[in-house]
Amino acid sequence: MHVTGNTDATISDSGTDGVTDTGSGTSPNGATDSVNDSATDNFTDSGNATGNYSLHLSGTPDNFTVTLTAGLNDNVTSGDQGNGTFDDTMPAGTSPAGTPVADSSGSQDNTSSSPTGTEEDKGNGTFTDNLTGSDNGTFSETLSYANGQFTITNFTLDVNGGDNENLTDGGTETTTKSADSKNDNLADQANVTDGYKIHVTGSGDTFTTTIDDNKTVNFGDTDNGTDTGAGLVNDVQSRLEGSNSGSTGGSGSGTSKVKIDGDVTVKEHTEIGTSNGVSTISDYTLDASGWSEVNDGDSGAMTIGNDSITFNWSETAGVSFTISETGSTQNGKFHVDSFNYDTEASDDGVHTITTDCTTSDSVKVNENGIGDWIGFVVT
Repeated sequence: MHVTGNTDATISDSGTDGVTDTGSGTSPNGATDSVNDSATDNFTDSGNATGNYSLHLSGTPDNFTVTLTAGLNDNVTSGDQGNGTFDDTMPAGTSPAGTPVADSSGSQDNTSSSPTGTEEDKGNGTFTDNLTGSDNGTFSETLSYANGQFTITNFTLDVNGGDNENLTDGGTETTTKSADSKNDNLADQANVTDGYKIHVTGSGDTFTTTIDDNKTVNFGDTDNGTDTGAGLVNDVQSRLEGSNSGSTGGSGSGTSKVKIDGDVTVKEHTEIGTSNGVSTISDYTLDASGWSEVNDGDSGAMTIGNDSITFNWSETAGVSFTISETGSTQNGKFHVDSFNYDTEASDDGVHTITTDCTTSDSVKVNENGIGDWIGFVVT
């Protein structure tokens, strides 16, 4: 007797979600604020699976052989993309509800019950998450029946597959408050790949299983920003002059750049033997390695009264590592036979600060190690 068959299935799903938030209000002290935000999300999912099987029977009722074979393949795809925008305004020095908020020094701005000027926070953002994957499997088994009992004379199973996922997100944000403005641009990305393979073979009550699993993660982040206006030097000025009522005010501009990159790879290999229902690990190995690097920098110029200060600061720091491990079953328990971990790090920084003081004050710059700028002290 011989029987064969196959299966085929397909699924899909997609949709869009959206939200919008708008409004405005006025607090008892006359302060007004407004909100204008929106977001959209689009997703699609699809999958397909095919399979086949066969059964072959030969022999007599008291002595026969059954052979089973089967195969399976499936593929999946998933995507998710979204974007959003925001544009919110409020009186400068207040929260959206119109209540005073703390400034950078920690004190509240209560100078006016009806604040003047407007603070606007606006920007946009996007993200994507795309995944593709597949799995494949084959199965073969031969059963023999004789003398009133079944015996597995041959068994083979092979399964393998993998996934690949790409993720990104990014956006911009701009905050404007009176003559001050701050802009921030960021972008992040990551790629994750995962692959595996399983092989099982044996007969009777003795089987051997081999498993391999590999994973790689690659990532990168960037964050670039700019500051302009008087707000950039408020903190520095307060440290320089304290509560000096003769403060002449200041202004400045600056840029900052941060970039992070990295990569991690992990590989595992396991061999398992099974006999009489007892499984033992004959060989296990783990190999992992990775690295990451950070590039950070700031530059700008400040004017406080008649004094000008320019600065340029940059630093590159990196770290790498390797891990290796081997193991096996000993006395019924898993035993780590060897383990090694190694890491290396680097840190290089350069910074320059230039002062041009035309008043009677002198400015002293304190530093503590590479890339560590503490601040200014007036003597």
